[in-house]
Amino acid sequence: MRALIVSRLLVAALALGGAGAAFAANLGPDDRQVSFTGPIGSTESDAVTPALAFDPIHQRHLLVWSADEDDGSFRIHGRLLSGTGAADVSPVFTISTPGPGNTDARQPTVAFAPELGHYLVVWSGDSQHAGAYEIMGQVVSADGVLLGSEQRYSDMGSNDLDPAFDAVTPDVAWHPVLGAFVVVWAADDDLGDLNDGRFEVYGQLVDGATGFDTGANDFRITYSLADPAGNDVLEPSVAVIPGADRWFVAFEADVDDNGVHDPEIWMYGVTGDDPDPSAVNLSVMGGGIFDDVGARHPDLAWVPSSGELVCVWDGEDGALLAPAIFGQRLLSNGILLGGRFPVSGGAGTPYGDLREASHPVIMVDPVTDKWFVAWRGDLNDGVTHHDTEVWARRFDDSGAPIDPAAFMLSGMDPLLGPVAGAGAPAVSINTVHGYKLVAWSGDQAATSGDEHEIFVQGWSDDGITAVEGPPAPAFALHGAAPNPFNPTTTIAFDLPTAAPVSLRIFDASGRLVRALLTESPSVAGRNEATWDGRDGTGRQVASGLYLYRLQTPGHEAMGRITLMK
Repeated sequence: MRALIVSRLLVAALALGGAGAAFAANLGPDDRQVSFTGPIGSTESDAVTPALAFDPIHQRHLLVWSADEDDGSFRIHGRLLSGTGAADVSPVFTISTPGPGNTDARQPTVAFAPELGHYLVVWSGDSQHAGAYEIMGQVVSADGVLLGSEQRYSDMGSNDLDPAFDAVTPDVAWHPVLGAFVVVWAADDDLGDLNDGRFEVYGQLVDGATGFDTGANDFRITYSLADPAGNDVLEPSVAVIPGADRWFVAFEADVDDNGVHDPEIWMYGVTGDDPDPSAVNLSVMGGGIFDDVGARHPDLAWVPSSGELVCVWDGEDGALLAPAIFGQRLLSNGILLGGRFPVSGGAGTPYGDLREASHPVIMVDPVTDKWFVAWRGDLNDGVTHHDTEVWARRFDDSGAPIDPAAFMLSGMDPLLGPVAGAGAPAVSINTVHGYKLVAWSGDQAATSGDEHEIFVQGWSDDGITAVEGPPAPAFALHGAAPNPFNPTTTIAFDLPTAAPVSLRIFDASGRLVRALLTESPSVAGRNEATWDGRDGTGRQVASGLYLYRLQTPGHEAMGRITLMK
């Protein structure tokens, strides 16, 4: 394996100057395989479309994916992974319920609710009626136990199980203010001005504790022009603003129904379950929104420090012969901040030495506010073609690139041949240590046939040694008392030697609430700090779950406390 890694680094370094240095920051085994679907070497069994969510309380990730176990049916599977992704915390378990005959469960997505300590996994499936795809969901505990029963969140068509009307491409996010998961999807329906084959975006709030529907049922978010079977709206992506009942959804949508799917990226704001009356256009690819140049596959994120949204997508820009990755910053009121900027750029050209770049995902570290963008792409080297791997690039909170060019994360084929490759990535951030975990569906060159499995790679900004478990015994975080508390609580900890200490309070979404200690000198042995439930401006914070992070030059730990009024 070491020889393969060296070969891979050499190819990447030659293709993208300086990019090879990023591999020093890989954590854990290289391209670790976590799914094992069907017989080895079977081209009839595949694992595809992974999604990730991080549990900051137990410092682990839930990885979910769709897989066909060689029986013609795709089901949703999951596995708990350690904080760096270097080890398995649980065996593979099945999440979706099989239906009659060869049923499908596809396109899973997942979110974690820190206040409740469990996940919600959502997917598109036809388990209730063959061919009638609806949005399904299942609550999963922090230990990988299914809680309650599988739920159906969408009701497309007057006959809810009509196979002519489908709900697809869901996304989900936890909304701490609403106490609910926000679920969105694209679907065709038969109500009002709608007809079979024309897709719009819908939403549903899901009670965080029970996993049941709450609020308005299947509320419609988008309203495109009423051309028959045209102007499809697809691929929604959700972002939540901490501390408000507001949230946002970006999507790709046609404007001109000319028989060509040439969408642009748009965004709606939503308050609770009430969408704004109009959308904001984030992308204008090519010469304008009525040409045949499109933008697809948006991913939307919130940047806590600047109070901005950032959206990334893949698209063509007229002069380009293949899609590249772009981004756009904007305020929560829809005002764009500057113009779109290239994400997959660098290496001496406006868009870099990558072609066919697509399916970007963006994660924002809530502590540092750095962006981490990953996507699927192949090298534009004039020799190989469709040699797809997972690439990534980092940006600061203003959108300035930290890396001069993209670096390669996956290595399905160390020689970058045209047969093996990696699919669209998923990304999760360990908010305790700042590690990134990237997952993808890939076909290794070393495996015969066209067999796709799920792989993961941990990655660290600083290339530091990974920390998976609790710190050394001489260092101890004793927790907060009382807990729950009102109006004050005291956090106690032991240090092996005198050292400067930082102790910060975050809300459940990872936003900094208050710095109790900032590089403050502490003594060896017992130390204490008291929090009065106020933020950095002196305002009283709301009831709920909060996280605290203790850091010294050699140790760090995290705990949780609950304010009850």
